[in-house]
Amino acid sequence: MTGGAEATRPGSTIRHGRIGVRIVAILTAIATVSALVECLVDWQRAEVAAIADLYAQGRSVARGVARKVPDLVVTNDYIALEDHVEDIVRTEEGVTAAAIVRPDGVTMSFPRGTMPADWPGDVLVEQVIHAGQDGAPIARVQLALSRLPMEARLRERAIALLVGSALSAMVIGVAMWFALRRIVVQPLRELDVEAQRLGRGELDRPVLDHGSTEIGRLGRTLDEMRQNLARSHADIAEQNRRLQELDRLKSQFLANMSHEMRTPLTSILGEVELLAETGNGGGEVVESTRAIQRNGVRLLELVDRVLDLAKVESGKLLLEQRPCRPDLIIVDACGRHGAEARECGIELRIDVAALAATTVLTDATHLAQMVNNIIDNGVKFTERGTVAVTAGWRGDGERRCLRIDVKDTGIGIPATFLAEGVGAFRQVDPSLTRQRGGSGLGLHVTRSIARGLGGDVQIQSELGVGTTVTIEIPVTCMPSAAASTEPAPAARVLVVDDARDNQHLLRAMLTRMGHEVELADNGRKAVELVLATRHGAPFDLVLMDLQMPVMDGIAATRAIRAAGFGVPIVSLTAHALADDRDRCFAAGAVAYETKPITRQRLSEVVATHAANAQRAS
Repeated sequence: MTGGAEATRPGSTIRHGRIGVRIVAILTAIATVSALVECLVDWQRAEVAAIADLYAQGRSVARGVARKVPDLVVTNDYIALEDHVEDIVRTEEGVTAAAIVRPDGVTMSFPRGTMPADWPGDVLVEQVIHAGQDGAPIARVQLALSRLPMEARLRERAIALLVGSALSAMVIGVAMWFALRRIVVQPLRELDVEAQRLGRGELDRPVLDHGSTEIGRLGRTLDEMRQNLARSHADIAEQNRRLQELDRLKSQFLANMSHEMRTPLTSILGEVELLAETGNGGGEVVESTRAIQRNGVRLLELVDRVLDLAKVESGKLLLEQRPCRPDLIIVDACGRHGAEARECGIELRIDVAALAATTVLTDATHLAQMVNNIIDNGVKFTERGTVAVTAGWRGDGERRCLRIDVKDTGIGIPATFLAEGVGAFRQVDPSLTRQRGGSGLGLHVTRSIARGLGGDVQIQSELGVGTTVTIEIPVTCMPSAAASTEPAPAARVLVVDDARDNQHLLRAMLTRMGHEVELADNGRKAVELVLATRHGAPFDLVLMDLQMPVMDGIAATRAIRAAGFGVPIVSLTAHALADDRDRCFAAGAVAYETKPITRQRLSEVVATHAANAQRAS
């Protein structure tokens, strides 16, 4: 095996062939135990046979003595009897003591002076001595036989058997090891390496074939798994490709929808704002203007909710930190719903005194959207009573949490609905939605934005009593800058937009602010106009749309920067995705604003960037 085959990952079933060693060890242990059992049985059998032989030997010797000594017993030849007894002990193997005992107690023994009761022998054999062939008993021959020689022979036999068994077990074990190594261990190790290869995702090579044995069938099963995994990986790769394509199409759809919906809304809301500023017409005209403006704003809010939902789900929510006054944002959101609340007989209360005109760094646009969503729900689902908006701080220092509570006395939300979680398009009662309107996105989008800013939204509600929605987001407090009483200096602004309505709107707004405006309907013309300022009055600001014919805003921004012009370029576009913002900044834009833009925000943008350009020049 190669080094790759030897190295196995931790936890692998087969490590360096140890499974073969274990099998051989188990079989060798079984053989050894069998040999030990066989030796024990043989020992017992041999011991029984040896004892029987010992008794037979002793009885034979005793019968021989009983045939030889009757005359000596009858004649009372004690000296001859003692010599004969001594001769038996010295000549017969295994006899350790012998004695001839007369009925009257006279005993001739060897060792001399001992009695049979004192003999240390393990086996005692006794034979009666008769006077003549059929005479009366005249004495007894008693012999003591030692077991030691027998046991020595048994030990030698057992040792020889054990040695033979051990050698046989070793030979069998070695033979089995080589056989198992070739038949079992080597194929298993190869299958283990193959399994590790498949675990690493290397599915291009088939698993080695190991014949028709069980291991071979295991290898074929493993190869079938490899083929199934390869097909699954191919299917997953295809599905991933399709999902990526769908995500790309979704992003493209969002970008197009954002542009196509925001572009006309820019003109509608902007023109209505200009119309409202003129104050011409009677009461019906003013009321109609306000209705158009109010419903246009509501349509924009709905567009923003749907687009934000899609951006949250795709992870492309655009969050931009910039200085703002949260108290003004809250007051402005309440002002949007003031007329509706009065019409419904609802008292809209505002308490932002705790904010104390503090400037913070956060996403002002999405903060306004969150507050507007919650107030809108409160007014929408409250028939009578109050909607109270209270703002304050949690914590102190430069980094703290902005807390906004919106408490209403409306219909409330069931606990079961809250327990299931606030999701997109989920509504407590669709019939109420038909009566009061709503898309079911407000709470879900608000919570998603708050969590994107590092905070959260908490909801407490009781049916028939009311609901309290709390928004908490971390913010960074900034030193409040003194408000400037001087009007913004007149600036020369280049508006680049392919939509004539937007051109007209932006030119009208900027002209009323006292700025000089030039127009370009594509990126190439914008580049030409900027290049022409080498020999004339420079532009103080360029408002650049993104999606235009001939040359888009990104390419135009790059071309202007490549030509060496440092004029501030603000991307003013109906695109509202994070990718678009990143592309604009990478091309050389100094700021990014989304359409529709209010007159106030446009004034702030021009005042900031045009003033910087004028100071730099």
